Amino acid sequence: MSEEENLIPESGDYDLMLQLDRLESLREDLLDNKLDNLTGLEAALALLVPTGPETEERRNDLQEIRTEMLALNLDTLDEIETQIDRLNQQLDDEDDE
Repeated sequence: MSEEENLIPESGDYDLMLQLDRLESLREDLLDNKLDNLTGLEAALALLVPTGPETEERRNDLQEIRTEMLALNLDTLDEIETQIDRLNQQLDDEDDE
């Protein structure tokens, strides 16, 4: 096996890394918006009245976060953290093999 082949992660590892990146990005978005669950996010969306480009951008950002959480079937920041920990452990376990 050449050195270049060692630098390319296996497809399973790559998929795990993509999932991990997606979850970490979602976590960061929630923390940036001072939110920790889907209910709070939906309340923030309901209370946000678009009054200009800035609030419209915030509404779009919150809707993207909501869509992502629903797609992943995750309701809380704790669930996201648990999934991140699980993926990190899985990647560590595969590195040990």
